[in-house]
Amino acid sequence: MIKLPIVVFHSGQWDDTNSYLNYKTTGVLVDEMMSFENFVSLILREVLFDASPSSIQLSILLDYGITNIQTVVQIQEDKDVTWFLSLVKGQITRHPLVAHAIAHVPDMDLEWSSVVDSGMDNLCSLLPSSSIDDDFQILTDIHVSSLSSTFDLKEKDMFASKELLSKSFYYIAIKNNFEFKTVRSNSKSIEFKCSQDNCPWYVRASRYKGGELWRLRKYIANHNCSINVIQTTHKQASSSLISDCIGKDFSSFDRSTPNDIMIHMRTKLGVNVSYYKAWRAKELVMNSLNGEAKESYALIPNFFMKLKEINPGSFTAYETDTEGHFKYCFMAIGACIEGWKYCRPNISVDGTFLKSKYGGTLLTASTIDGNNQIFPLAFSIVDSEK
Repeated sequence: MIKLPIVVFHSGQWDDTNSYLNYKTTGVLVDEMMSFENFVSLILREVLFDASPSSIQLSILLDYGITNIQTVVQIQEDKDVTWFLSLVKGQITRHPLVAHAIAHVPDMDLEWSSVVDSGMDNLCSLLPSSSIDDDFQILTDIHVSSLSSTFDLKEKDMFASKELLSKSFYYIAIKNNFEFKTVRSNSKSIEFKCSQDNCPWYVRASRYKGGELWRLRKYIANHNCSINVIQTTHKQASSSLISDCIGKDFSSFDRSTPNDIMIHMRTKLGVNVSYYKAWRAKELVMNSLNGEAKESYALIPNFFMKLKEINPGSFTAYETDTEGHFKYCFMAIGACIEGWKYCRPNISVDGTFLKSKYGGTLLTASTIDGNNQIFPLAFSIVDSEK
């Protein structure tokens, strides 16, 4: 079986711009066809990781020579491994694999269980042995739309991330009709205090032993400030939290308007949100469902390359501006070109505008085949029909 050489980055850190920094490099030879399980085991063995397979996160750095745009793609199952190995086969441009060890926290239901639950050995190793019998919750993820009205937290509770901790208290503040301000926030600790100066409500949390888990160190849940003041807006009702709240409630979300979201938030959580926040929340939900348009456009060159490989005779064209930004593309599939000789000698060209962030127009060329059915010939993305 053919062996494919791949470059593996490891033992580094991700930054806020999706760049992998301070890494080490290892060259690995892999089989042309592998399952996800065998692929992970091979990477662990070759890179000499002292970690379990479930704690390794695999990603691909896509580096296109045409556009100079780098995109990160996760590898999570067998089809992802097959796609990656097909990508690196016979390519001159580099597509390094990133093997990043993360603190693994098993999925749990929203009704939180004690830390002594079975199957949680990886998490227990991250917690203080003297606290294993304590009654505290381990928060790995929350969905605001699923939380009950009695949801609350207590000291010693653990969180998988700082963002998760913040989102939990955002929900508590909205449900109890009060606002808080951030007194301090850095990579090691965070503090919240009620917006009313004389109110004792206070939160302090920090990382546990410098790891990825966060522990709630101090939590004073009592309020002596008035909660009867009607809020016209709410500081903690961020677009991110709104998107989490409405994500499961709009099955046909693309038909919902920001005004629908504003009404939904007023009805469900009793809070008014601005039109802009509602619009941003819709954008976040659409991106989580469909992916971002920027990432999709960055994949076009590789898509065209694979199209020509599996459909011989296909014709593609891709054009960028002087800064490497997408301008136009054209695609005619080889099978459609071959089928043209059996169709009527008439071609119809039509276009429709694209609703993504970057706009543009999708043009299609089609004809009628021998069964009086529409037969597609070519597709193109341009600025406009003119």
